[in-house]
Amino acid sequence: MGAGGRFLITSPLPALLPSGIVGVGPAAAVNIISNTTDAYIDNNATVNAKDDVSVIATGKENVVMIGFGVGGGLVGVGATVGVLSIGNQVYATIGNSATV
Repeated sequence: MGAGGRFLITSPLPALLPSGIVGVGPAAAVNIISNTTDAYIDNNATVNAKDDVSVIATGKENVVMIGFGVGGGLVGVGATVGVLSIGNQVYATIGNSATV
Protein backbone atom coordinates (compact mmCIF):
# COMPACT_ATOMS: atom_id res chain seq x y z
CA MET A 1 0.00 0.00 0.00
CA GLY A 2 1.51 3.33 -0.95
CA ALA A 3 0.58 6.93 -1.58
CA GLY A 4 2.72 9.85 -2.65
CA GLY A 5 2.29 13.56 -3.02
CA ARG A 6 4.65 15.86 -4.90
CA PHE A 7 4.49 19.38 -6.20
CA LEU A 8 6.79 21.91 -7.84
CA ILE A 9 6.22 25.64 -7.73
CA THR A 10 8.28 28.34 -9.41
CA SER A 11 7.41 31.92 -8.54
CA PRO A 12 9.53 34.68 -10.11
CA LEU A 13 8.91 38.28 -8.94
CA PRO A 14 10.47 40.69 -11.42
CA ALA A 15 10.15 44.47 -11.16
CA LEU A 16 11.74 46.66 -13.84
CA LEU A 17 11.41 50.44 -13.64
CA PRO A 18 12.81 52.18 -16.71
CA SER A 19 11.45 55.74 -16.71
CA GLY A 20 12.22 59.25 -17.76
CA ILE A 21 11.52 61.09 -14.52
CA VAL A 22 9.50 59.00 -12.04
CA GLY A 23 8.83 55.26 -12.04
CA VAL A 24 6.96 53.10 -9.56
CA GLY A 25 6.78 49.32 -9.93
CA PRO A 26 5.57 47.03 -7.17
CA ALA A 27 5.42 43.25 -7.61
CA ALA A 28 3.96 40.67 -5.22
CA ALA A 29 3.40 36.92 -5.16
CA VAL A 30 1.52 35.03 -2.47
CA ASN A 31 1.56 31.21 -2.53
CA ILE A 32 -0.49 29.30 0.04
CA ILE A 33 -0.22 25.54 -0.39
CA SER A 34 -1.91 22.81 1.63
CA ASN A 35 -1.39 19.13 0.80
CA THR A 36 -2.56 15.96 2.51
CA THR A 37 -1.32 12.51 1.48
CA ASP A 38 -2.96 9.41 3.00
CA ALA A 39 -2.00 5.74 2.72
CA TYR A 40 -4.11 3.49 4.90
CA ILE A 41 -5.77 0.19 5.54
CA ASP A 42 -9.20 1.11 6.83
CA ASN A 43 -10.92 0.08 10.08
CA ASN A 44 -12.09 -3.55 10.21
CA ALA A 45 -10.34 -4.40 6.92
CA THR A 46 -8.90 -7.85 6.28
CA VAL A 47 -5.71 -8.05 4.24
CA ASN A 48 -4.34 -11.40 3.05
CA ALA A 49 -0.83 -11.30 1.62
CA LYS A 50 1.83 -13.86 0.77
CA ASP A 51 4.63 -11.67 2.18
CA ASP A 52 4.96 -8.62 4.41
CA VAL A 53 2.50 -5.74 4.15
CA SER A 54 3.78 -2.16 4.16
CA VAL A 55 1.77 1.04 4.42
CA ILE A 56 3.93 3.90 3.13
CA ALA A 57 3.11 7.55 2.45
CA THR A 58 5.54 10.18 1.13
CA GLY A 59 5.44 13.89 0.44
CA LYS A 60 7.98 16.01 -1.46
CA GLU A 61 8.08 19.70 -2.22
CA ASN A 62 10.30 21.66 -4.59
CA VAL A 63 9.95 25.43 -4.25
CA VAL A 64 11.85 28.16 -6.07
CA MET A 65 11.03 31.80 -5.33
CA ILE A 66 13.12 34.51 -6.97
CA GLY A 67 12.66 38.21 -6.30
CA PHE A 68 14.49 41.16 -7.82
CA GLY A 69 13.88 44.80 -8.63
CA VAL A 70 15.60 47.46 -10.75
CA GLY A 71 14.88 51.19 -10.76
CA GLY A 72 15.85 53.89 -13.24
CA GLY A 73 15.29 57.52 -14.13
CA LEU A 74 15.47 60.51 -11.82
CA VAL A 75 13.30 58.80 -9.22
CA GLY A 76 12.64 55.08 -9.22
CA VAL A 77 10.76 53.24 -6.51
CA GLY A 78 10.31 49.50 -6.59
CA ALA A 79 9.25 46.83 -4.16
CA THR A 80 9.14 43.06 -4.50
CA VAL A 81 7.39 40.90 -1.92
CA GLY A 82 7.16 37.11 -1.87
CA VAL A 83 5.11 35.18 0.70
CA LEU A 84 5.13 31.40 0.89
CA SER A 85 3.15 29.20 3.27
CA ILE A 86 3.26 25.39 3.01
CA GLY A 87 1.13 23.11 5.18
CA ASN A 88 1.90 19.47 4.44
CA GLN A 89 0.42 16.45 6.19
CA VAL A 90 1.49 12.89 5.35
CA TYR A 91 -0.20 9.89 6.99
CA ALA A 92 0.37 6.11 6.80
CA THR A 93 -1.98 4.17 9.08
CA ILE A 94 -3.61 0.83 9.76
CA GLY A 95 -7.12 1.27 11.13
CA ASN A 96 -8.67 -0.11 14.30
CA SER A 97 -9.58 -3.78 14.29
CA ALA A 98 -7.90 -4.36 10.91
CA THR A 99 -6.54 -7.86 10.32
CA VAL A 100 -3.26 -7.86 8.42
